Parts: sequence; structure tokens; C-alpha cells
Amino acid sequence: MSTLPGRKRSGFPPIDRLRPSQRATYVVCYDIVADRRRARVRRLLLNFGVAVQYSVFECAVTAPELRRLMGLLKRTTHPKLDSVLVYPLCRGCAGRIVRQPPTHNAMPITLMV
Repeated sequence: MSTLPGRKRSGFPPIDRLRPSQRATYVVCYDIVADRRRARVRRLLLNFGVAVQYSVFECAVTAPELRRLMGLLKRTTHPKLDSVLVYPLCRGCAGRIVRQPPTHNAMPITLMV
């Protein structure tokens, strides 16, 4: 894996290097045009994580769960009309999440080393 000049590698291991039982935290956000698809995506994501805002989720998943989630999202969304973004959070970043105001519905971040 190459990095841009002057940039350090992230503390996040690539999905193919995660052990099958190792959980990693991802932020998933979406912009879905159709109400029905949007509701389906929301229900789908509720099975994998917690909603921190209406269209933003925190998901602590294993590599197989992430692959399954990505496949389900691909089948549920429209490739030209909808947008789904999945951001990995490295261990250090996950521990520094700031919520304003502090919320109780957010997933506790569990780091497994």
C-alpha cells in the first residue's frame, strides 16, 4: 500500500488483513434519493451499527460482516442516484470522537488489540 508523499500510513489495517473475529469501526453515511430505498438502507444499517444522526451510523464490524454489509448496500442502492460513504476509523481516531452535545445513543467504542 503506497501513501502520498509527506503522509504517514493510517493506523487502520486494510480489510484483508483483519482477523475474521477482529472488529473495526466504520462511519457510514448516505444520501438516498427515494424514500423507500432510504428506509431500506436505514433498516439495513441498524442491523450492523447505531445511528448517531439520521443518515450517519457507527458500525463496529468484522471483515466478513463488512463484506456482507457492502454487498447488501450495493444491491439496495441505485448506483447513479444514491451515495453511500464508508469511512474507516483507526483505533486512535475512534478513541477521540467528540460529540456535541454528548449523546447516549452512540456506540461505545471497544478496541480489541
